[in-house]
Amino acid sequence: MQRWLVALFFVPFVNLLFFLVLSVLPSEEVPVPRTRRGLNAFEKLLPESDTGGAIAGVLVSVVFGTLVTVVALRAFRSYGWGLFVGVPFSAGLVSSLLAARRGQRLRRCIGIACLSVTLLGLAVVAVALEGLVCVVMAAPIAYPLACLGGWVGYVIRTRPGHRVATTAGALLVVPLALPGLIGVEKLARLPEPELVLRSRIEIDAPPEIVWNKVVHFEPLPPPNDLVFLAGISYPVRAEIRGAGKGALRRCIFSTGAFIEPIEAWEEPDRLAFSVGEQPRILTELTPYREIHPPHLDDFFVSTRGEFLLTRLPGGRTRLQGTTWYRHAIWPAQYWRLWSDAIVHAIHMRVLEGIKRSSEADQVRALTRRLDPRTLSR
Repeated sequence: MQRWLVALFFVPFVNLLFFLVLSVLPSEEVPVPRTRRGLNAFEKLLPESDTGGAIAGVLVSVVFGTLVTVVALRAFRSYGWGLFVGVPFSAGLVSSLLAARRGQRLRRCIGIACLSVTLLGLAVVAVALEGLVCVVMAAPIAYPLACLGGWVGYVIRTRPGHRVATTAGALLVVPLALPGLIGVEKLARLPEPELVLRSRIEIDAPPEIVWNKVVHFEPLPPPNDLVFLAGISYPVRAEIRGAGKGALRRCIFSTGAFIEPIEAWEEPDRLAFSVGEQPRILTELTPYREIHPPHLDDFFVSTRGEFLLTRLPGGRTRLQGTTWYRHAIWPAQYWRLWSDAIVHAIHMRVLEGIKRSSEADQVRALTRRLDPRTLSR
């Protein structure tokens, strides 16, 4: 065994799969009679040609990955380490174990692993498990893990003294163990920390004008940002019933309305609210009329928000928007990169709309003030 494989010990979740793979590796060379029925039967199933091995590796890994994804999403409703780390790593490992041959280049096995995870993503979309947007978002973490799995499979299959029984054992252990690990992860109930994101903008208008646009901003133009064109829900307008603490604000999005009871009304400095209800966070890109994957329900939840207005010299205002939210998707730090980027895009769409509207009102106010007809009165 290569000594540098020890590095896998430090990769979360992958190290568990690695231990399982190691458990089926023989500790020493043991001659195995070729008359053993199980070993001979498995050998006959393995394609003899490089092309046959590549095709078998891709097909088996795609079928295996799709079935495990069905278990994760439908049985456990889990978007965790098992799904986003274990599945692509295992897809790369399985495809490489079947495709690798002695004397073969590592680059070819890595390519097969990448092809496997690509077709797996398309299969997940094709069987209506997920939409294209979510698969694309998972790609930056899936491909490196598939390459890592492909490399491990290559090392196992091409090492001196390798026996076919080793490959057979790995191909049996990984598919059986991964759903169990996903189930354990679900039962463990990983904590969902509350995350916070702040965005700010400076506006050429005083807080008194900006405040009115914060409380009730006008309809925004159709978006041209790629993130919204891809299906992410985006804000359209805001309306409010009542004034002061206890008023009810409705922020209308493309998929429905956020119901936001006002918790703090400090005109014209601060508006804070909780989130009582929220619509789905995106419309999936899918070849089907509509799909409803589990992550649309309570996996991304906005809990509260705040607008903070700071008076600046020259009659200007710094407007800061803050959202507190949580999500039940792991690895949390990876998915926070996406969720923060989406929340920031939503913030900036609102803040820029408030800026345009407030500055237009400020220009109109200055124009009326300087109009000679107004002065003469």
